[in-house]
Amino acid sequence: MGLTRGHSPIRSFLLALLSVLCCIVVLMPQSAFAYYDRGSVGLALGSGSVSVQAESSTSVSVTVSPASDGQTQGCGMAECPQTCPAECLDTNGQCICAGNAYTTYYPSVSVTSSNGGVATASYSGGAVQIYGNAQGSATITVTASLRQFATSSTTINVQVTPSSSSSSTSNTTTNNSSSTNDHSGNSTTSNSTTSNGVVASPTDIAQAAAESGEVTEDTVIQMHGRTLRLSALRDDTDVVAKLRQIAGTDEQLTLWRGGTVDHPDYSWVFQGEDIDGATLDAYEGLDLAITLSQKGSGIVATLLNKSSKTLVLDFAHNGVLPAPATIYVASSATMTEDDTLGLYLYDTQAQTFSKVLDGLWVESGYIAFEIDHCSTWVISAGNIATVVISPAATPTQGEQAVTGTGLDTSLVAIIVIAVLVVVVAIAAIALVARRRPERVAVQTSVDVLPEVELRGKPPLSNDPVDSGRSSDENH
Repeated sequence: MGLTRGHSPIRSFLLALLSVLCCIVVLMPQSAFAYYDRGSVGLALGSGSVSVQAESSTSVSVTVSPASDGQTQGCGMAECPQTCPAECLDTNGQCICAGNAYTTYYPSVSVTSSNGGVATASYSGGAVQIYGNAQGSATITVTASLRQFATSSTTINVQVTPSSSSSSTSNTTTNNSSSTNDHSGNSTTSNSTTSNGVVASPTDIAQAAAESGEVTEDTVIQMHGRTLRLSALRDDTDVVAKLRQIAGTDEQLTLWRGGTVDHPDYSWVFQGEDIDGATLDAYEGLDLAITLSQKGSGIVATLLNKSSKTLVLDFAHNGVLPAPATIYVASSATMTEDDTLGLYLYDTQAQTFSKVLDGLWVESGYIAFEIDHCSTWVISAGNIATVVISPAATPTQGEQAVTGTGLDTSLVAIIVIAVLVVVVAIAAIALVARRRPERVAVQTSVDVLPEVELRGKPPLSNDPVDSGRSSDENH
């Protein structure tokens, strides 16, 4: 009887803990163990191979299907929803055991390069932008993933040829005979480049304003035998209409914003010969606003937290521009004309920066560079290509959309269960150890009492009170 009573509380305790464990497993997010297989994500490229000059870039269109997909949470059982009974599925074949609410999920696209020294790439706005860094060949791998679908990958073969301007070290101004200003000693880049090498910088415009006094917010001036159209960039500016005015001509358009025309916060410079008027319809409503900051926001700000000499450009437009453009941006207060600067592109999927240009510098308070698409660009005096962020620090938008559906959640569930099992084992051992002395004491008393009765002698007591009480009883 003693052993049975000693074990009964332990069994009750273990059963209670087991019940709690079962409840936790049942209440775990159902999607943690879900398994889906609805085929592979469709992934198509505009071209499987490209050729690009060093210091230049090209783009390849990317089509992902489906572009989005509405899905339910699912029941969490293995091979859901393909093995779920018909009564658990809605008309779309989605499992509704855990609810019939739909969430829209979007595919994520990432790109990697087999040889970053030759070519790097980024994905934005439905296109892969490929940058030629040095002569050679590289393979760009494009990967698309979407919840409930198998991941797909394809490749782009890239051949980088020598740059046509590799021998040029001049800092481009308003004519081809301008003086050399190479702070970096690197002959592969210049502070600004265009197709014909003629760009009217804010300094040039300021000089023209001083000479003619005709420069206003919206005007046309003649400079070095060329027609320059100057226009203030406002929220209601019809950018496409202004681009049509110079499309196919040798005229130049400068769109400036902030400050004054000769000292703006930033300006865009487009060359008429680079603009194809037939393609402008696709850019109706083009917004060329730029937000300038030292650190940026979100993950970019986290990455640049310890960088001091940086300037982040966030563009309202995302994707390819109707034509290459030279950007003039007022330098950060922390940057000086002695700094050698690099231009970096932020990859939203990899959450890293890749260097696109090197050897930029501050001249007359401005930094100039040419781009043909808009993303998040960063000018930095230090190498920020090596800066990384912990994956656990801030999830990407795609990761937020599928939280609780992947291996990470399953791993958490396994860890929780393992910890509970260890706790149960420790608790059981502790209870058994504490009950053992009690069982020994009970067994000893049972063994001693019969011997005392057989001898016919009262048990001896060392207690003076008990001894006195026995004497009184004998009298």
